[in-house]
Amino acid sequence: MPSIDVKNAKVLSQIIKAAREGQGVQAQDLADRLGLTPQYISKLESGTSTLFATRLFRVLNRLNIKMTLSYEPKKSDDSHG
Repeated sequence: MPSIDVKNAKVLSQIIKAAREGQGVQAQDLADRLGLTPQYISKLESGTSTLFATRLFRVLNRLNIKMTLSYEPKKSDDSHG
């Protein structure tokens, strides 16, 4: 199971995009499943920073909190969970 240290919003964006692509999910399909726009998914994946994400990582870094994500790659399915 891959494990990745997430140090900032840009790294998180790259992980999101890699996971989506690795599962063979199109951005449009992900957006539809989540009730979001494809433009929002694009912004997430491009690292367009949001005020929330920027502040969140500032707080985490200041408090020396390390965020690590673990995931198990899987094939796309029809679940909406």
